[in-house]
Amino acid sequence: SMRLPPIPGVDREVKRVEAILKGLREEHCLPLFTRLLETEAADVGTVTKALRGELGVHFDIVHYAGHGYFDCRRPEKSALYFWSEPGRRGEIHAMEVPELQHLLRGSSVRFFYCSACSSAASSAGAHLWQDDFLGIAEGAIRSGVPAVLGFRQPVSDRSAVTFAESFYTELGESGELDVALWLARRHLAAQNRDDLTWLTPMLIQQRSPHPIVE
Repeated sequence: SMRLPPIPGVDREVKRVEAILKGLREEHCLPLFTRLLETEAADVGTVTKALRGELGVHFDIVHYAGHGYFDCRRPEKSALYFWSEPGRRGEIHAMEVPELQHLLRGSSVRFFYCSACSSAASSAGAHLWQDDFLGIAEGAIRSGVPAVLGFRQPVSDRSAVTFAESFYTELGESGELDVALWLARRHLAAQNRDDLTWLTPMLIQQRSPHPIVE
């Protein structure tokens, strides 16, 4: 059975995103509800229920942090990875683009943030993020999600967390995805221009009648 190497920063990233969103809710009285699924709880069954709106709430924003794979020859084989059972048990389930499309089609999701971090393991040891995330992005966009953000190249755990922090902080201030992305890029470039993470994010949008953050 397939075993993917751990990415230590994944849970740290989603915890920071949740903390920032809660802070924005308190500071600006925004009607934000968050549901955190750390690695222990992010099995394919729970994730499927969340995307279908079966956890008691319909989500506007989905932030995925974890392993991803992009097949440049067969984009429909691109996949995100989840455990098949809670508690990091069972097999690794590859959620390929058609399955992701099926779950997102008709959902309430208006923004999909796809953060696939690189790990310390070599790419020869596991299916890791390759080239870019266009297979995943196209699948999400074709399912009707108005906006998708991802990275064209693998980024380190630390850079992924720093960028997510900056992006969501700016999104809470501006309410505009493109503005938030531009400001987050500037923030990372000012910190360390040699870290090319600021160049790799890519935002794909299609017209939506509703703003992401109101």
